[in-house]
Amino acid sequence: MIKVFGVPRRIICDHGRSFTSEEFREFCDHIQTKINFNAVATPRGNGQVERYNRTVLDSLATMGADLDDDCWDENVHNVQLGLNGTLNRAVGVSPSEALMGFRVVSGDLLEPEDRTPLDVTEIRARMVAHTERYQASQKNRFDHPRSTPRLYQEAKSYCQNGEDRSEWPKFWGTIGTR
Repeated sequence: MIKVFGVPRRIICDHGRSFTSEEFREFCDHIQTKINFNAVATPRGNGQVERYNRTVLDSLATMGADLDDDCWDENVHNVQLGLNGTLNRAVGVSPSEALMGFRVVSGDLLEPEDRTPLDVTEIRARMVAHTERYQASQKNRFDHPRSTPRLYQEAKSYCQNGEDRSEWPKFWGTIGTR
C-alpha cells in the first residue's frame, strides 16, 4: 500500500495487538508515521474502518483467500484494485478518480488507455453535483410512499382513537392554531 499511495502521515487504529506491538511502533517511527489510538472498548469510534474491513474480508473470502491461509495477503492488492476502481453510484466516480484523477485498472484486464490524470478539482465539482442529484433522488424515493399529513382547522372537534375512551368527555374543545 505504501508503494502505491506513499507513506501515511498518521494511522488511526484500535488497541489490537497488531497495532500496539513494539515492532509496529518501531516501523511507524522509522517511516515517521504518527499512531492515533481510538478509545478503549469503543468500536463505534472506528465504525467506518470496521465497516470497510468487513467489505475487504468479504472480498478476500470471495476470491478464495481464507484468513486461515498464509496467502491471504497476496490477494489484498487485487481487492484494493477492485474497490478503488469500482464506480461509486452516490458520487459518480471511482475512489481513485476522486483522489488521483484517473481510474485504476488491472493491466491484465483492459487494453491500455489514456491514463493522463484529469483535473481533480473538476472531478470533485462533478462529484458534488452528482451527490446532490443522488440525495434528491433518495429523498424522493423515501418520501414517495408517505401520505400527506392531515390539515386540522381551528374551531373543529376531532376524535382521538386507539385508547379506552369510556372515561373521556364527549367533547374536548377546539384546537387552537397559531
